[in-house]
Amino acid sequence: MIETLTCRKCGFEEYLPSNDRTIERALSDLKKASMVHLLNDLNSSGLTNAYMERALGLPARTLARWKNEASIMPSAAGHALMRLIRTFPWLLQVAEEGFDEKKAHILLLKAAGKQEEGRCESLVL
Repeated sequence: MIETLTCRKCGFEEYLPSNDRTIERALSDLKKASMVHLLNDLNSSGLTNAYMERALGLPARTLARWKNEASIMPSAAGHALMRLIRTFPWLLQVAEEGFDEKKAHILLLKAAGKQEEGRCESLVL
């Protein structure tokens, strides 16, 4: 619970420094829940953790630990990466292709064409 001090004259409220720990804990819980949701969403779309780890060059079981172990919190960069993958799943194919710029452009154009047609399925080079 967030605690405040309130001025009796003007009603101004000030947060107590003791709230910092409560806020940090709540943010940590939200980030963890967000990562679990992201990974569940990606898994339900057919992407396995093993495939994503291989494509991205992550150590084995990294995504499972991010998802299942309460004590492990992915970095802000890890969280941003998974948000990008959920938004643009074809980026995994770019990673699989060694981030080759020409192939990335082809995949981008194919993804744009699929989006235009209303289809979102795996792309093939």
